[in-house]
Amino acid sequence: MKIAILDMVFNEGHHNINNKIIDYLTKENEVFVVHNHYYDSMDNAHYIQCDKIIQKTGKISARIASYKALLEEYKMIEKYNVDYIFILSCEWVSLSFLISKMLKKSKVGVLHHNLNQFDNNIKYFFFKKYSNKIDNIVLDDCLSKPLKDKYEVDEKNIFVFRHPQTLKSEGDLTKRNYCSQLSGSLNQNIIDELYKKINLVKADVDFTLLIKNNKYELKKDNLIFRTGRINEPEYSQLFAKSFAMIFSFPIDFQYRVSSVLLSAIVDGKIVISNRNFLVESLKAKYPSLVYVYDTTEQLIHYINNVEKLLTNNEIVNDLEKARRDRDEHELCDAINRIVKHKSPEE
Repeated sequence: MKIAILDMVFNEGHHNINNKIIDYLTKENEVFVVHNHYYDSMDNAHYIQCDKIIQKTGKISARIASYKALLEEYKMIEKYNVDYIFILSCEWVSLSFLISKMLKKSKVGVLHHNLNQFDNNIKYFFFKKYSNKIDNIVLDDCLSKPLKDKYEVDEKNIFVFRHPQTLKSEGDLTKRNYCSQLSGSLNQNIIDELYKKINLVKADVDFTLLIKNNKYELKKDNLIFRTGRINEPEYSQLFAKSFAMIFSFPIDFQYRVSSVLLSAIVDGKIVISNRNFLVESLKAKYPSLVYVYDTTEQLIHYINNVEKLLTNNEIVNDLEKARRDRDEHELCDAINRIVKHKSPEE
């Protein structure tokens, strides 16, 4: 089977999962990847360089750039007569002008990173024109329900590919001595409240509390607040050092996944997060690994008692389940089943 990999956004945060998907698909298919120096090269895929792919900011200019990029990408793979076009990320207004042409020759699957975008009436209008003519691929089981019930996609057109673990801790586990907030998806208001009440956080603990945020710089004893982007390899190093992860997601972070959060669970870390749709679903699945707060006081309580949370006897069972759910072989099989499935019309 011939598969083309296209992208309209080339989001840096999706780099690891995109490379994993390409790797999985090359196990059973001939894969053509159109890119602009974004992906890691793999021996089993055909990489097609497209220097006309340019990312821009601003609503109008970004959409025009996305359309031009996709048009160039499609021109470059059209001659290969691919069976399936896998779009790793997209801008729906721009995609709608080309997708009908794609569907005449190939099946099309779109990986959904953020269903909340369809709360925008314009994006939803363009999405609905084709939502039941393509494969809609979501990154966690819980996201099938809002896609079906809220955004009116037929169940037969929804497929689950569980987000793989993209960050891992290696080495001596006893050297994990950080409780960290590293995620770039951040609700600064929650951090503001934590900062105001930071004196309530215990000082006599055996770990460092690290809070990445947008406003505060502080380094005192076992407490660090820092601003600015954390780049690789430091990001992976801090993840590896952490035995617990704090999350403070924005209000509109609901029907989407966090690769850092999912990786933390599969890595056996304690996850402390504010409430949203994804977190509540994960809490139901892995209750000894996921703790949900609604107030600053609850957040501080979990921070002060985070070492005790590690003694929960159910952690072993929940961790085994989390790792089964994101087993590499199962994920590889799942994505290949999706691209090879036959629609009722075939």
